[in-house]
Amino acid sequence: MDFIEIGQQFNDAGVRNKWHFEWLKEKDKNKVSFSKWCKKINEVGHCFCFVCPKKINYGNNGSKTSENTTLSLNDRRANQKAVLACFVAENSLPFSLVSKLVELCQTLVKDSPALSKLKMKRTAATYITGYGVAKTMREE
Repeated sequence: MDFIEIGQQFNDAGVRNKWHFEWLKEKDKNKVSFSKWCKKINEVGHCFCFVCPKKINYGNNGSKTSENTTLSLNDRRANQKAVLACFVAENSLPFSLVSKLVELCQTLVKDSPALSKLKMKRTAATYITGYGVAKTMREE
């Protein structure tokens, strides 16, 4: 999924309510700015909600669409815990890794534009650990 950053060109042709980046400065009913959980995607009339997580059609109702999508901080944290626990279970990872995975997620999300474009598969991970990180460790 391609995310549109502020100032980046995108197509909103044929949409009654055009996307406005000013919407991201507004706060929801929980006093959380939309920018914390909503991003414009490269699809006409749609943005992405990280809480749900799903696409939202703003084309007909504009920023009013987002009023029903917000959850409290406790609900959002509970959803994240459930997703993380399911990921660990589905991938047969030891539950002792959960706290380290949380730390990793918190570190990665600090650079969310780069994270949204991140793609890596098994071969790249093998190469990086074998030749990139391992080589640096051997040199030190």
